[in-house]
Amino acid sequence: SANFVVETVGQEDRVSLSTTKFALGIVRAAQKRDAEAEALIHEAVEGLHLFEMRGPERWALRYLVEFYRERGREADAVAYEVRLAELAPERSTAEMV
Repeated sequence: SANFVVETVGQEDRVSLSTTKFALGIVRAAQKRDAEAEALIHEAVEGLHLFEMRGPERWALRYLVEFYRERGREADAVAYEVRLAELAPERSTAEMV
């Protein structure tokens, strides 16, 4: 399935490659093909992280945390929540008042 993604999107388009893997991972999760889903979602998150695409990475990490929680894998969820918190945008001064 990952090969299909590369063939369809193209090796050079990192955002599309990662978001397409992520979308395919969501489909696999819905099909109860959790091992494939997890692998694809991880590849997507790592690709987004590698190329410093923080907005899409936060989006994918939120789903990954939910994926683990729904499967009772709290320790895995917490590990990615930490990473998600590191990516949280700074609160503005106005929000802190």
